[in-house]
Amino acid sequence: GFPIWEGYCRIVRGWAVVQDGHPEGMAELDAGLAGWHAMGARIWLPYFLGLKAEASLALRRFDDARSALDEAEAVAAATGERLDAAYFVMVRGRVKLAAGDAPGGEAELRGALAMAEAMDARAWRLRSAIALAGQLAGEGRGGEARAVLEPALAAMPAEVDGPDRHAARDLLAGLPTVAGP
Repeated sequence: GFPIWEGYCRIVRGWAVVQDGHPEGMAELDAGLAGWHAMGARIWLPYFLGLKAEASLALRRFDDARSALDEAEAVAAATGERLDAAYFVMVRGRVKLAAGDAPGGEAELRGALAMAEAMDARAWRLRSAIALAGQLAGEGRGGEARAVLEPALAAMPAEVDGPDRHAARDLLAGLPTVAGP
């Protein structure tokens, strides 16, 4: 067969199953990663480890999420694969928020947003802005949330109309329209 595609599918399917609320998806994701490692494949590995971090976050396994991010960043540094650097910082920020470190989470999300803007990584920029704006809005800082989210949404091409755009629009709809907290 095609072991590289089998590993890819297992990783992504496992992540999706966890995101859908089924913890057993982590076993599928881990099996896919084990196969990926067994092949010696390093391409896409940082991204896949980011997916593991997100799945771990969904399961509130914060130490596992941090470990996956540490490995993702180490592999990316070793291989020069920087495509998803802003993604890792964004997920790290979400982990900090979920673990109760609001100032640390906000700082990471602001860093992810700046990194994504510098890389012109519009999808990571929008996701980072959604996460940061959600935190700011939850703290009663709706004006700041709008100021973060509107430019990130405006930077997305109009033909890109997926779940992130919908989430951004929904979040904006609940924010105040005037500047302020």
